[in-house]
Amino acid sequence: MLLIILKSIICLAVFMIFYKLALENTNAHTLKRFYLLSIVAVSIAIPLITLVKYVDPSITLNTKNLFPIKQDIEQQIINNYTNPVDYVSIILWAIYYLGAILFLFRFLKNISTLVKKIKTSPKTKVGNVCIVLSKDSSLPHTFFNYIFLNKNDYEKNDIDKGVFLHEQTHAIQKHSVDILAIEIVQVIFWFNPLLILLKRYIKLNHEFLADKAVLSSGISTSEYQKTLLSFSSNIKYPTLVNPINYSSLKKRFKIMKTQTSKSKLLLKALLLLPLCIISVYGFSQKETIIKSNNSNVVNGLTIKDIQLIIKNEDDLVLNGNKVTIENLKDEVNKLNPLLDNKQKQYFLFAYLLMEDDKLYPYTKKISNFLSLNCDIKSSQIVIVNGFNHLNLYKSPFNGKTTIEAQEILDKQTINFTPSTKQGPWKLKVGFNTADFTLNNNLDTNKSINQQDINEYNNLVEKFNNLSDHEKVVKVTDFSRLHELYRLIPQNKKADLKPFPDFLTPPKSDEEIIIEMIEKGVTCFFNDKKIDAEKAISIIKNNRLLKATTKHENGVSIISMYSESYKK
Repeated sequence: MLLIILKSIICLAVFMIFYKLALENTNAHTLKRFYLLSIVAVSIAIPLITLVKYVDPSITLNTKNLFPIKQDIEQQIINNYTNPVDYVSIILWAIYYLGAILFLFRFLKNISTLVKKIKTSPKTKVGNVCIVLSKDSSLPHTFFNYIFLNKNDYEKNDIDKGVFLHEQTHAIQKHSVDILAIEIVQVIFWFNPLLILLKRYIKLNHEFLADKAVLSSGISTSEYQKTLLSFSSNIKYPTLVNPINYSSLKKRFKIMKTQTSKSKLLLKALLLLPLCIISVYGFSQKETIIKSNNSNVVNGLTIKDIQLIIKNEDDLVLNGNKVTIENLKDEVNKLNPLLDNKQKQYFLFAYLLMEDDKLYPYTKKISNFLSLNCDIKSSQIVIVNGFNHLNLYKSPFNGKTTIEAQEILDKQTINFTPSTKQGPWKLKVGFNTADFTLNNNLDTNKSINQQDINEYNNLVEKFNNLSDHEKVVKVTDFSRLHELYRLIPQNKKADLKPFPDFLTPPKSDEEIIIEMIEKGVTCFFNDKKIDAEKAISIIKNNRLLKATTKHENGVSIISMYSESYKK
């Protein structure tokens, strides 16, 4: 937000500098009026524009050497839990609202003063304007169709024709609309100091327009200038009016004599085109989007995290939309339809928010469900009554394209703590830090060759060469080390270098599967259901097995197949 505001201010400054250098001293006052009003909207809009760069999917996700990292962050927040308060944000917002209130008060007070003056003063109609006869000694000024004149001067017919025509032009051309618009903008963006200067430019240009109308009526320039000098005064007026007196009389006198050729004016107007192009490119947001591999349709979607609010088992809200447990899988997958399974495992994060801590077992099941059915391996469970001021983990991939997410992934490192060998370790991603442990899901069908063994030994040597004072490695290297160790069969582990001494070797796939069986999963061998004791016996007998896991109807299933079995 602060970056967008800063870009908006700088963008407005660029357009104002162009006006001051190229347009202010021309006599194209109507063009200048439109320009000064439009640059306000343009400077606000440009930083909100997103320039999209479409690229072919030639840069692919580098996941062949990785397996999922489980970021299962469970955080219980009770009613009396106090989260860290962001006092800086609170103070900044308080200052903003205070400033907005003060500027709004000033704006309403000025309008109220003028309306009261109109209601309490005698009035007379002259053509399309209304003359408000004031008893005070203020100089002529205009607000919409109301021209404020001194009552005594008007009754004595002492109002100069040029002065009246000048104010009448302000009324007819609706100059008060411009000032009212910029005042409203200033209430919202009161912190932008350039708006004060811009308002002066707008008011001065109004004077140019009124002066031009007076001189076009046949009044001589010298006589009109003498009249303006006679009205020269330091009297202050409400900011919403157009008074006859304005501080820059010297500038107005100069512009009265200025004639700008059409060719010169056209050339200056053409300079606006490259200025606008440069401003859009320089101050807009940038986004890189990958074209879909599966069709000619461009993938314009960025990565969206999953937020599931669980009020009870029958009341689920997914990213603002109500869902049921039956359609949860389909609705979750719709949020990131063009991510493949590996990309989902690495880049998606699920926030599971509960109102009642009794829902924890049910929410834990949903977390496992998302992992097995939607490839969302990272989640945060938060138990809280009400969802205000949650100190949630911030996923670095949310809102990013896959290219941007891959760049972040490539920079992930792990700082190993000397006091523990089993984790959890700290995963450093940008400004976020989260505890994580390795996921047990692994493709056991993958074959191992000598090249894999050599790669493992090289990684071990790389880890052992780390300094005791700074054991920092890339997540990709750490993940690959674990993957290879778990995939290499026991009969080949004799050829391996010892696992790095500051880490505990991961459990073998056999050990992991046995642990799952002991927890009560349903087991199948060659498509026939077997009991847990027989399943463990088959595994321990070192048969060559292929194993898969899945989750159906709330039941976890392990299916094992002998190498010779054909489905």
